[in-house]
Amino acid sequence: MLKKIFPVSFSNLPFTILLIGIFYSVINLLMSYLGTAYNNDLKIFQFFEIVKLYSLQNWALLLMSFLVGVGILGVKRWAFFLYLVFNGILIVHGIYFLIKYWGFNTDLITTESLITNMLIVSVSFVLTLYMLNSEISTPYLTLIPRGFRKKWRTEIPLKGILKDSLGSNITIQTLDVSPSGCLATANGYVLEEGTYDLEFDIEKPWKVPATVVRNNPDSVGLKFNYSSPADIRKIEIKKFLESKLVPRYAINLKGDFEISGKKIQSDILNISEGGLYVSSSEKVSLKELSKFSFQLWGVSFTGEGNVSWINNASEYNKSQGFGISFEKISKNFIFQFLIFALRTFTHFENRDR
Repeated sequence: MLKKIFPVSFSNLPFTILLIGIFYSVINLLMSYLGTAYNNDLKIFQFFEIVKLYSLQNWALLLMSFLVGVGILGVKRWAFFLYLVFNGILIVHGIYFLIKYWGFNTDLITTESLITNMLIVSVSFVLTLYMLNSEISTPYLTLIPRGFRKKWRTEIPLKGILKDSLGSNITIQTLDVSPSGCLATANGYVLEEGTYDLEFDIEKPWKVPATVVRNNPDSVGLKFNYSSPADIRKIEIKKFLESKLVPRYAINLKGDFEISGKKIQSDILNISEGGLYVSSSEKVSLKELSKFSFQLWGVSFTGEGNVSWINNASEYNKSQGFGISFEKISKNFIFQFLIFALRTFTHFENRDR
């Protein structure tokens, strides 16, 4: 029964998730109990006298708080939405009392106390929301249904190898991946809560220690273990994923390119804030430096970039060509503004790659 409510081991949950879950399920209820006892001059062991003072509204809010805490500890999707409803009610309630009792100064209510309460509720809501969002990309929050899934997780089928302490290799392919972890299918038996060396090819070899945080019959959840938040490997995979997530906008522009001293004039078929795709049969190599120039909506841009991928077989619904990732571009502020305009007034291209 407990496994269904808390399918992920507490030792594998992020500290912030544990802290928020325990606060809403235990500490918030305890604070309400102690506050009621203090305000009514009752001793804390006078349990029945204290709970008799709770109104129906108090019981409803405490029940919601408890469910939010348990749901967050159980990485349930509904808990996140219940959390938003619960805090929304508190904020609306605080605004109502602030308007109703503005200017009142009694032993029980003062304008200053109401303002302070509103600030505490609002600031704690924003901080809690931020902490939840900082953890939503981790694999232990992607149970089915997928927990607090947000911006980061993306369906990029990366092939990788898990190597155990005995040197045995297990091939995997990701179902989705983030800078913090991944969900993948495995061609072999993966030990529950085991630790492995993981290797991916993210347009270059990439290795990191990985811990198994969930083990289903058809998939395995892996947490990437970095040496520090500033670990270069985390930065590398984040940059790689960003290049896959950035919207590309279909366009048809003439561009001039210089690669290895050779000048090429070709069509640009799509563009994004981080790069462009060139329709060309010219032979190029990965990571080759390219100088470019083009006009977007009458504004000329020049810059440098690296060949990030090559599409010789005309795959992904694109003609033969290659992609260039920007290293630098002139008039960057104006370029980003025009990309923003494209984002606002046009649809971005479906991502086959």
